[in-house]
Amino acid sequence: MAHDSNGLSEFYASDVGQVARRVIQRRLREFWPDLGGTRMLGYGFAIPYLRGFAGEATHTAAILPEQLGAIAWPADQGLSVLAQEDALPFPDAIFDRRL
Repeated sequence: MAHDSNGLSEFYASDVGQVARRVIQRRLREFWPDLGGTRMLGYGFAIPYLRGFAGEATHTAAILPEQLGAIAWPADQGLSVLAQEDALPFPDAIFDRRL
């Protein structure tokens, strides 16, 4: 089944999507209880999870694969880009956490 950014955004805006996000975010918190001062990168459709960490991490960025399509995140800043997995637009080891 092929997905795109619009369909995934709609899912995470739904009640079921919100429950899924909270359950997964809670599990991620077990691995990463304190993200203060860290730099985070989400690859794939990680935006729903990055939102929960954005206020805590020093830097957050989202990479969306080309096949998903672009989505502005957050609306007032440009923290998401389209990229190929084997050609990420960042130097090696710049991020402390990747999701």
